[in-house]
Amino acid sequence: MKKRMLCIIIIVVILMPICIFVGQLMIVNYNHIWKYCANYEEYADEFNLVKDYIEAEFPNETNKYLSINSYGGRLKVYDPDTKEYLQFPDDVKSALYVINRNGFPDKDSNFDIIRIHKGRISFGIENGQYALVFSPNNKPKWVNSPDEDNKIRVKSIGDGWYHVTINNW
Repeated sequence: MKKRMLCIIIIVVILMPICIFVGQLMIVNYNHIWKYCANYEEYADEFNLVKDYIEAEFPNETNKYLSINSYGGRLKVYDPDTKEYLQFPDDVKSALYVINRNGFPDKDSNFDIIRIHKGRISFGIENGQYALVFSPNNKPKWVNSPDEDNKIRVKSIGDGWYHVTINNW
């Protein structure tokens, strides 16, 4: 009886720290995966305004992207296909400015690209690890390119919007 109780105590003493460690690792992993997320909930109006404008201006585009350049307090959007900086209406320009300044709160989330692909519009960050995606017809299967082979995590926000991040864990 004593041996049996001693074995149970030893097993509990060994397994308890392992269970605690695994639980902490899971929490850290979850928080790290979503650390780059855009603050869509607070800036939904701005994201939707830009999305609606992009949909109207670039219908039926495939593999198109627009580069977001921010320097000296100014924001410019460059189209590499035309090799020109684009002009936007004031309301869209203002929304882009708000998204750039406040829409991606993590210090490592630098908004730098808008991708357009067959009705899907994504707002991506500089390190390529995350995108806020509007995909009205399908759950996203990639972050940066339909040709990429990364494992991803997708979190639905609603109304066709998703947080999409590369899963490096």
